[in-house]
Amino acid sequence: MPWHGWTLMDLRRNLIKDYHSQAWTMVALSEAYGVSRKTAYKWLQRFEAEGTGGLADRSRRPHHVARVEEAVRVAVCAARHKKPDWGPRKVRSWLARQQPEVAWPSRVTIAAIWRRAGLRPAAVRRTVRVVAPSRRSPATEPNAVWTVDFKGDFRVGSGLRCYPLTVRDAATRYTLRCAALAVPDYATTHCTWASRAKRIARAIPSHPQGAHDPPARGDAARATTAL
Repeated sequence: MPWHGWTLMDLRRNLIKDYHSQAWTMVALSEAYGVSRKTAYKWLQRFEAEGTGGLADRSRRPHHVARVEEAVRVAVCAARHKKPDWGPRKVRSWLARQQPEVAWPSRVTIAAIWRRAGLRPAAVRRTVRVVAPSRRSPATEPNAVWTVDFKGDFRVGSGLRCYPLTVRDAATRYTLRCAALAVPDYATTHCTWASRAKRIARAIPSHPQGAHDPPARGDAARATTAL
């Protein structure tokens, strides 16, 4: 159907007219006019209740604006002074437990009250963390660079902790070995794997921490040790 030069009121009036002609179903009219059936039935109900004037757009502003009593406003501000590290949601829950008979405003209203009273500072901008470039050797082909890394730790049934150590090929991402160690002695472990891999890999990235310091959980290798 061509709608060029037609206003929304024209389209709504024609939809109602077509529906009353009983030549179209509401499903077909909704598809033809590009609206949902819910919207089409809404226009029909407004037309039957108010006539053509009911098809005009209505204001979306709320009819009634909730007013916060002064006593509630003072209590909300006092709670902010008493619990300065708490947010609106937590303060509202705390106030509801203290005085359940009071109809406390929503967390959005509490935040607005604080903002108007100057009790809610502006949001602090988070500093962007700049990640240092990796010093890992480029993996141009399989078996050129292997990565050695501890993949966190977890407690086993005996109560001891297990530290899984993995050796992966940096080019193919293939896991060559995964060993369960009881102690995260990274230096000794690196030397053990390096001696076994010397005939295959030309470089193994190693962790720059001390000889007996366990690596950070999930931290990847940083430095490169030539074999």
